[in-house]
Amino acid sequence: MAAVASPTTLRQILVTKKPRIPIPRGGAKKNTQNRLWPELELRIWEEFSLNVLNESYGHVLEAPFPNYQLPMPSPDEALAGVTANSDLSIRHLTVWNDQLMRQTLHFAQRHLDICPGLVLRLNASPPDALSSNLTIPNARGPRPVDHLIEIDHQVMAVGIVRTSAKFSGRNVSKWLNRSTREMKWPLRQLASLCRLARTRYGYIQTDDETVVCCFSVPGDQRHVENQDNNNTQEPPLNVAIMPIPWERHGVENLTTDLALWWLSMLAMAGEHHRPIVHDDEMVKIHEWDILHLDDERGWVRRHKYSNWQEPTDPPPPPAYVTPEPGNPAVFHAAVGLHANVGFSPIMEMNEFPNNNNDMYLQVPGVDEFNAIADPANNDFDEDEFYRILGLDGQPQVGIPQ
Repeated sequence: MAAVASPTTLRQILVTKKPRIPIPRGGAKKNTQNRLWPELELRIWEEFSLNVLNESYGHVLEAPFPNYQLPMPSPDEALAGVTANSDLSIRHLTVWNDQLMRQTLHFAQRHLDICPGLVLRLNASPPDALSSNLTIPNARGPRPVDHLIEIDHQVMAVGIVRTSAKFSGRNVSKWLNRSTREMKWPLRQLASLCRLARTRYGYIQTDDETVVCCFSVPGDQRHVENQDNNNTQEPPLNVAIMPIPWERHGVENLTTDLALWWLSMLAMAGEHHRPIVHDDEMVKIHEWDILHLDDERGWVRRHKYSNWQEPTDPPPPPAYVTPEPGNPAVFHAAVGLHANVGFSPIMEMNEFPNNNNDMYLQVPGVDEFNAIADPANNDFDEDEFYRILGLDGQPQVGIPQ
């Protein structure tokens, strides 16, 4: 009997091997420039890793993908004969991205039941158009882009294209803020487009890699305006980048298709996860909440984007800090004399519960007061006891009858 084939999973769809895109020699190396685009402070988006993705979204990536939704044509068929001789030719890759994201994001939306009733919209500029027919919604004048991923007309992610002769995320990553100004222009352009689109997420597609980006506000700037003025310098931004090689494939790797799917899922996690905000206000993609559900289910950790939850150990109790000597809190906490008007620190031994002769009173932080509350202790001075407590004489309280 023939073995039954295992169902194809969503992950397998997103890690398929894609053909190498050749680039002719002598291509253009100059980028579009605009001095008004925001200056950028760069860092590596280290949290954008396969391990973090697997922990937070692995449950949906292993879900069986319906055969009737399998992407057609295959990458080899869709990208046959493509060469990177210009930026326009790279649009073949964003068209592939668009077709694949349409199916895989719709599947994830239904599988996870997120954004119910909201409509995903994806559009990519065709490779044969001399200029992009896509623009940022509601922008003043055309703001062309090469790929838009939206949900109910709210932009989740913006994509632009470059040849690897003009831009290399891996080269930028090696030098970060020492990179040449020429290499930074595509990132600055994407930053301006994402600001207008009111989303922190964008990517640059080349023939060699997909560079995912997350923009945020520097520490000395508290707000991001949806600035759309051709004559005003845009405020600076921070950007975290992660370049993913185009030819990377296989279930053990973070591929370009996985990266773009994950970027879109982060944006789909909620409206509050999309705007460009200050670094301190942004929920990091590897953050979890620790929650106690109930006595039966106990403690869980819940991912702040995917809402995936799994059992975990309870958090450790807060560390006890002994008050410093002389700290008024020692004598004014809601315990002992200050908590119960029927409490007296001086009791006959037969008034202690269970007649426990080992019980004694110790006040932390007062060395002179480590006295045993025992009437048989002839050295015990009751007046001195109350003087140390800051009381004038014995309080008129006693043991409740």
